[in-house]
Amino acid sequence: MGTASEKSRKWSQLITGATGIGVACVAILVLSGWIFDFSLLKYLFPTWTNIAPATAVCLLLAGFALTCLRLANFEVGQNASEQSTCRFAAAAFGAAVVLIAAFHIAGQFAGRYVLIDFAFIHKTANAARLPSMAPSTSTAFFLAGAALALATTRRFSRLFQTLAVAVFLIGWIEICNVVYGGQSLSRYTRMPSQTACCFCIVGLGILCSRRDYGLMQLMCHESAGGVIMRRLLPAVLLVPLAMNWLELQMERWRVFPPESDQMIFTLVDVLIFGAVMWGTAATLHRKDLEQKQIKESLNESQELLHAIVESSEDAIISKNLQGFITSWNEGAQKLFGYAAEDAIGKSMRMLIPKDRANEEDEILHRIKSGKKIEHIETVRIHKDGRALHISATISPIRDEQNKVIGASQIARDITNRKQAELALTESEARLRLVTENVRVGLVIINSNREYTYANSTYSEILGLGSESLIGKRVADLPTAVYEEQVKPRLDDAFSGKSVRYELQYRLGHKEHIYVVSYEPMKTDKAVSMIVAVISDITERRNLEAQFRQSQKMESVGQLAGGVAHDFNNLLAVIGGHCALIGMRGKLDNQLEESVGEIEKACERAASLTQQLLAFSRRQTLLPKLLDLNSVVINTTKMLQRILGADIQIEFKFSPAALTVQADAGMMDQILLNFAVNSRDAMPKGGRLIIETSAVAIDPSTAAQQINARSGSFACLSVTDTGCGIPKEILPKIFEPFFTTKEAGKGTGLGLATVFGIVEQHNGWVNAYSETGRGTTFRVYLPLVAQAAEKQSATPAVHLPGGTETILVAEDDPALRLLIREFLTKLGYRILETASGKAALEVWRNERKEIQLLLTDMVMPDELSGFDLVKKIHAEHPQLPVIFISGYSPEIAGKEIKLEEGTNFLGKPFSLQKLAQTIRQSLDRRR
Repeated sequence: MGTASEKSRKWSQLITGATGIGVACVAILVLSGWIFDFSLLKYLFPTWTNIAPATAVCLLLAGFALTCLRLANFEVGQNASEQSTCRFAAAAFGAAVVLIAAFHIAGQFAGRYVLIDFAFIHKTANAARLPSMAPSTSTAFFLAGAALALATTRRFSRLFQTLAVAVFLIGWIEICNVVYGGQSLSRYTRMPSQTACCFCIVGLGILCSRRDYGLMQLMCHESAGGVIMRRLLPAVLLVPLAMNWLELQMERWRVFPPESDQMIFTLVDVLIFGAVMWGTAATLHRKDLEQKQIKESLNESQELLHAIVESSEDAIISKNLQGFITSWNEGAQKLFGYAAEDAIGKSMRMLIPKDRANEEDEILHRIKSGKKIEHIETVRIHKDGRALHISATISPIRDEQNKVIGASQIARDITNRKQAELALTESEARLRLVTENVRVGLVIINSNREYTYANSTYSEILGLGSESLIGKRVADLPTAVYEEQVKPRLDDAFSGKSVRYELQYRLGHKEHIYVVSYEPMKTDKAVSMIVAVISDITERRNLEAQFRQSQKMESVGQLAGGVAHDFNNLLAVIGGHCALIGMRGKLDNQLEESVGEIEKACERAASLTQQLLAFSRRQTLLPKLLDLNSVVINTTKMLQRILGADIQIEFKFSPAALTVQADAGMMDQILLNFAVNSRDAMPKGGRLIIETSAVAIDPSTAAQQINARSGSFACLSVTDTGCGIPKEILPKIFEPFFTTKEAGKGTGLGLATVFGIVEQHNGWVNAYSETGRGTTFRVYLPLVAQAAEKQSATPAVHLPGGTETILVAEDDPALRLLIREFLTKLGYRILETASGKAALEVWRNERKEIQLLLTDMVMPDELSGFDLVKKIHAEHPQLPVIFISGYSPEIAGKEIKLEEGTNFLGKPFSLQKLAQTIRQSLDRRR
């Protein structure tokens, strides 16, 4: 329940509204009677016709004004715009009442009707019967209108209340006059009793309209004065009226003598007023006791509150509206370092950093407007100059009239929390930087199998671009992938197991292989989430496969190279002896035919060993500056003869010359092998397109091709329209001895030979094929910024001899015997040895006689042909040397430049070439 003061306020509001509505209803009733001449109203209220129309209009306006004053309310918290409108309306209605009363006062002195009276003259048959407003009525309305107009402001509060009391007293006097049966106090027309009652009501309503000051504030207050006013005022007004009326009636009835009447009514007055005073005194005593208890409780509460404030770890500070400190607890001293005596009376600005100088003004502005500031985080300065991060709540302090008089502030030190938040933010930023830039996918999956975190790499791995995965389900993967590969592993992970497996997933047209690991995160012994790490190992697996392939090809190449080397020695012996037989003179036809067949077999065997050496990258190269366009043109006739008439060849040459450092024979062999493969892929005919072009490869493009490098290259492209190569076979086509042809129709060395030749020329080769649509091979060779060499005519072959001494170092006895016999027939003196060490001993014994050294590059002991030459040249730098070998001259290193036919002979070689090279070397010495 509310207090007595609150009840009084409500009653005063009710009285103001009720009086306004009451007098307005009376006025409307009277005006309706005058306007419509209702006989029923005259019958029910016959004396009301004494109320003039002008009086009814003034009562109506006064009722409207009182209603507006009730709506204005004059209390804090009401909408200011509505309050201002109601005040203005009340003042306007009050002013209208003043004007009407003033006109009637003037008309009464002049003896004329005013405008409102004229409006009702035609309503009655006899204008003389039309009542006019009495002088006392017009005077009361003048005072009531002025009071209503002044009630809207506090400036004339005393005058407004005086006028309202005067209006009430005028009506009260007239009522008393009617009650006591006396004559009118004025010599003019008497005020009707109904009008007098209305004036009492209007005066009471005006007084009750303002509860914020004056008489009604005292009446509504809980103080002793308020209690006395509420108890005594009704008795003061009503008891004398009632007692005097009874006394008059007793005198008229002559019940008691006059002296007895006076005694009786005096005694009754004393009893009534004594009872009222006794009750009032008892009430005041009770209230004093309650106030004392309240005060004691308040003191205890204040002491408890003070103890709570002082013992609080938080800083509790109060300040006035100018920002000066009015209270300072122990928590504030601990937080800011200032004692209470050093802080109270000082401005709060002493705690504010210079860069936040305007912050206090903004806070005070909001506090003055009655707003509360909650949990503001800011920076303040400690007494020793340290910056403190604080969280503060600032509330306005209000007085009894609800007016803001200051502010209270509760502050807490959050420096450690801020530092922890900063450290956490930096840690999260570093972690985010790592997780977003690491080249593995990182995701977190909750118990609903939904992604709660996914880094950008994971989206890239799945080909989702920048699409967010947060909130999506793992089951959104293709059904087959999820059900067969992912779901069983996720089930294991959510059961608490650490899981690692390989996931195969097709992205676009390419099959990818991923390594996925699941690490369960447990909460209360249950797995709440899974941390998943996924990395794409497709490229690594490809590289591993390539490495294994490279190792396999290297092993096979070493084997093939060794076999080819030994086989070349045998071929050299066979071919050499055939040549010796041919040098003996005329042979019979059968023997000559047999020798020819042996020589052809040697040539075919030599071609086979060349392929083996090309595959093993140990064949003998004679690199020259060649124009790739010219190489292709020179092989045109040979290619057309191999391919046949049902295959059409198309050439697309680069408009500019493409100079490469290459062996012309090896280039022909590349084209020949490609052409043979294309012919077999087009048994019913087709098209073969050979194209040359210059290409510039940047690092990003090179990274996408196996064995590729960045730079400028000449590209030889060979495309056929054949059956194509199946996808599963394409990675194996450069493997040695791999073939899809029937037994006896292919050696499996063609493309392996191409691979070896291209690698020996510091290039690379790749293939692209689709089943049923043909195959394209592209060979990339480094471009050389020089012009190609012009071809010279081949000199005539002859067998020159001599008498010089030649040291021969060859580990193969058959080949060594053949060389000795052949050169001896040409007149040379031969010193033969089977190893490098033996050759070095012979050199030291016969050095003055030896004029040329013919040595194999690879020999069985620790001294190779190259090492032998180094030791001999240390003693005799001008001694001519000819190297012979079944390997490439590149294995000799780069200290000596080897040229075929000058200081190097590749096995198998012809005896004519041997004789010519020896003679040229000896003659060059001279």
